[in-house]
Amino acid sequence: MSGSDELGDQEMLAFLREAIIRVVGERELLKSSMEAWYSENSERPFPRTKELIAKDEELSELDDRFKSLWDRLKKTGNADLS
Repeated sequence: MSGSDELGDQEMLAFLREAIIRVVGERELLKSSMEAWYSENSERPFPRTKELIAKDEELSELDDRFKSLWDRLKKTGNADLS
């Protein structure tokens, strides 16, 4: 593996990490909105359920990509989050 590949992999790790942080924040806001909704509208479904499900799926996909890359880099001794 060349140095440029490693740099690209490290950049991808950083990108995925930041994306995970962003999506977790967005998901938490949706969950808070859902809790507030159900405290006031217990008879009606949360109108943004599909959006919350999409965030869960996006987070899962990002997590899978991060873990796959991390595991590959860890085997070569190149995993670094600094």
